[in-house]
Amino acid sequence: MTDADTLMEGADAKPSVGQDGRRLDRVRLLRDVAIAANEAHSVQDAFEFALRVIGEFTGWRVGHAFVKEDPDGPVKVILGPMDERYEVIRRATVEGGFDPTTGLIGRVFESGVAEWIPDVREDPRFMRNDLVGQLNVGAAISFPVMAQNEVVAVMDFFAAEVIPPNTRLLDTMTIVGTQLGRVIERERVRHQLLDRDRKLLAAQRIAGLGYWEWSPVTGRLHWTDQLFELYGLDPSDGIDYEKYLSCIHEDDRGGMMSVIEKAMGDHRSYSHVHRIVRPDGSVRYIQGNGTVDVDEDGQVVRMSGTALDITRLKNAELEVRLAEERTRALTDSAVEAIVTIDDAGCIVGWNESATRIFGYELEEIEGESLTRMMPDRYHNAHTAGLYRAATSGEHKLIGKTIEIVGRRKSGEEFPIELSLSTWEVGGRSYFGGIIRDISERKRVEAELVEKSEQLRRLAARLQKVREEERSRLSREVHDLLGQALTGLRMDVAMIERLVPEQLIDTLRSRLDTMKDGIDETVHVVRRISSDLRPGVLDDLGIEAALEWEMMKYQHRTGVACNFDDLTDGGGGLDANQSTAVFRVFQELLTNVARHADASSVTASIERENGEFVMVVEDDGVGIGKSVNALSSSLGVLGMRERLAPWGGEIEFLDAPSGGTRVVVTLPTESGNNV
Repeated sequence: MTDADTLMEGADAKPSVGQDGRRLDRVRLLRDVAIAANEAHSVQDAFEFALRVIGEFTGWRVGHAFVKEDPDGPVKVILGPMDERYEVIRRATVEGGFDPTTGLIGRVFESGVAEWIPDVREDPRFMRNDLVGQLNVGAAISFPVMAQNEVVAVMDFFAAEVIPPNTRLLDTMTIVGTQLGRVIERERVRHQLLDRDRKLLAAQRIAGLGYWEWSPVTGRLHWTDQLFELYGLDPSDGIDYEKYLSCIHEDDRGGMMSVIEKAMGDHRSYSHVHRIVRPDGSVRYIQGNGTVDVDEDGQVVRMSGTALDITRLKNAELEVRLAEERTRALTDSAVEAIVTIDDAGCIVGWNESATRIFGYELEEIEGESLTRMMPDRYHNAHTAGLYRAATSGEHKLIGKTIEIVGRRKSGEEFPIELSLSTWEVGGRSYFGGIIRDISERKRVEAELVEKSEQLRRLAARLQKVREEERSRLSREVHDLLGQALTGLRMDVAMIERLVPEQLIDTLRSRLDTMKDGIDETVHVVRRISSDLRPGVLDDLGIEAALEWEMMKYQHRTGVACNFDDLTDGGGGLDANQSTAVFRVFQELLTNVARHADASSVTASIERENGEFVMVVEDDGVGIGKSVNALSSSLGVLGMRERLAPWGGEIEFLDAPSGGTRVVVTLPTESGNNV
């Protein structure tokens, strides 16, 4: 009987005899494949059986199965029984690099529709066409194996002869494919369950989670391996309710028993945290959860639940609590008020010093707006700052120390010093402020300012008194001594005229000596009077006095001097201001002589924008080399103090010539008479 005859006989569903003597028919084929699909231990076994019985049913000599057990995995080739005549096609399929996703197999994988090729030697689409002459095959059939509308495998068979398509056989193979698809579907579900169980066990092990079941009726207690591992027990030793209770910390055992008894009484689930003691003595915190199952009569038949190791969480909570206690101890011992607010401007932290400074207890102020601690006039600015920080992240005051005004519970306003910082927790911004009550410091500063002002007024008064005393002494020296010396000079001249002629030669030299001494004394008296108070300052004003003083300096030191009066008719200074500027000018010339080693000095005065401006410049060594002398000079301090009563200033600069340039400015509108 040829392959074609066997095929047609099998396809007609009439009883026939296979090569092994078994009677085959279509119903029996489908029954055998269904049994194999249900009872096969593996996909491999099911497809090998199907390849054999289909080959016997059809009489086709060569059969393959291309199986995708994993949707994302490779295609696996399973071979049916064949004799040595078909070794070439076996090698071409298994060892020749054949790609089952192309050609006839690939088309069926893609379309899910069976195909029949009457003669592969005449079909140009046949992928192994180059070996057709060696394959010893003619017709080919390829049909899909379906599972949940997915092609999970393709089976193909080859006959030795040319055979036309048989619709009834294709329908039979479609049913066979559906039955075999259940094998792969079942295997995939099994793998999914195994993978889920593996992941679940891994998650339980990582999370420290175990599962238990307990029957109060039978007393049977079941634990998963993870639960034994959690409690540090050996699963082979078993577990019962009494042994479980012995693992609980003695301080928590009674509480756990009460929870279980209550759950059995009210049939409600529970969640309870307790400690256990492992055999090695280590203590673990357990989050126990349980549910209760009852029968129709309301009797408890089973309890089940989980145990979760939360030791790390508890230890972390303990560390956080200790850190909070340490922080609280530090903040409460701080002299400054420490206040924390959230991004809504509400107070969430408050130490004892804040209570002492502001008068609010924590219970009164917690959750309240920070504006309660500030005057009303600052509320809008505070709200705008919080809004700016929340919307743009801009913090103008963070990292800075500022002085503002606070308000106590009593309503009293007082000066405070504020230092701000910020941080984020859980996506929310928080602000911390260290606040110091600087009322005492401000009071002391005000006293110091007042004392300094008093000292400055005293110094100015002393300067004025000294100048007045010098003026008085200058007048007395000039008037009294000058008149006395003038009278004495006149007396000597009279004596010289009254001396007899015969004695004149004898007394002339002595009289000349007396006149010279009197003239020298008159000169000294005039110089002393001028040093005490130059008359030119009172008689001709500050402009002439400065020029006169500069000419004296040039005559005394030999340094070339030049003076320019740009005031255009007067500096606009009163007598006291003129005296202060003149004394500063004298001190500047003295400094040039002592420190500058200059060969020339220029000075100018002018009025500019309501100020008297005096500039003194030399070509000496410059301020860089004389700065130490200037910074420690009492003369410089004295010059500043002389100008201070009228808001005058003095500035030392590098001159373009390389020397020192000194600029003195004095407001002329102040007119402050001291």
